[in-house]
Amino acid sequence: MLARTALAALALPAALAAQSHFYVDVATGVDVPSGGGAGAPWKTITYAISQLDPDPLQGPPATIHVAPGAYAPSTGEVFPLQFKGMLRVRSDAGFAYTVLDGEGAGVALVNMSSTVGGYTGPLQPETELVGFTLRNAHSGIALASSWNPVLPTLADLVIEQMTDAGVAGLTCCESAGTLKPLLVRVAIDACGVGIDWKLDGPSGSGLALQDSFIANCASDGLRSSGSSIAEAMLSRTRITGNGGDAIHGAHSGNGGLELSAEHCLINDNAGDGYDGGAQCGPTVSAQATFVRCTIANNAGVGVRSLPSATVAPNCIVVDTTTLASCIVYGNGDDLLPHPNFASLVIAHSDVGDGDLPSGGGGNFSADPLFAAPAAGDYRLSFGSPCA
Repeated sequence: MLARTALAALALPAALAAQSHFYVDVATGVDVPSGGGAGAPWKTITYAISQLDPDPLQGPPATIHVAPGAYAPSTGEVFPLQFKGMLRVRSDAGFAYTVLDGEGAGVALVNMSSTVGGYTGPLQPETELVGFTLRNAHSGIALASSWNPVLPTLADLVIEQMTDAGVAGLTCCESAGTLKPLLVRVAIDACGVGIDWKLDGPSGSGLALQDSFIANCASDGLRSSGSSIAEAMLSRTRITGNGGDAIHGAHSGNGGLELSAEHCLINDNAGDGYDGGAQCGPTVSAQATFVRCTIANNAGVGVRSLPSATVAPNCIVVDTTTLASCIVYGNGDDLLPHPNFASLVIAHSDVGDGDLPSGGGGNFSADPLFAAPAAGDYRLSFGSPCA
């Protein structure tokens, strides 16, 4: 791998091989090998990536600075953009002014894979996409690992109007590496599904989602399936107004969803707030921990562990749900644990329908006095028993 990368670097023009910062401007750029500098930018991100072969293991990363504008097939882009090695693609002006527009293309806009376009190797956390709006395609960002780890950073993004997933992740087999991107300040709106994870490789893959927003998708906000254990770590994230479940696990075999959510708001979804949802296999797992979360006004169940209809008696079941300092209120049914397998640990929480297990402590059932829930304002009013 290092030999292949070294040979490719030798093939670059000397001026490019010596640089680590490159520039793209759809309005003034020209796609010629001698371009790429601040004073002579390239026109398309596609061409810029084709000219670079950043090392997958050693820095500095190659950084492409993208000027404001709409980057689309009509301006010369070829989607998906194929990331490789330590490559950073950053907009100069941010997501409000810099758009990747698929113009209805039936593909992903961005592909981050351990095997893509002749590249085979890892994608480290230094691989970044920062500061864009992605819209109007089949999916926004597709991530996959078939051998090496795929650990990119996705930050300050708006992903909207995708017919399928805003962000899709796939591990295909036991040889797959770890797939675990970091998503920070990512807003996913009006897609088929917000985030769709299909993990059939070794356990340990998943995602971290921070300071983000998933809303108005046709089906689930966050969906996780496959035969392996998926880890999802959510913090300061809102999942609202989706046509299915806010968070849905649909694992089989020895798979399951291990969820950790802190300071999250899950509200007004047409399905459940959380559905552990694993199917029968040798071992079924649905483990969720909610800390200082509000799960409110979802049409289905606020917190559901394993649905009883899908778990056969011969399965080995690991099913633990923990709520600490949470509000679960106004859902179709606030809590619905599996009648045979569930282990519920609830402490210092307001559960509106009073379905509280023994143990825990500091729990109660009362109107939390949200400020204006009909308008989406779930802050607590003065005098709230939860304050």
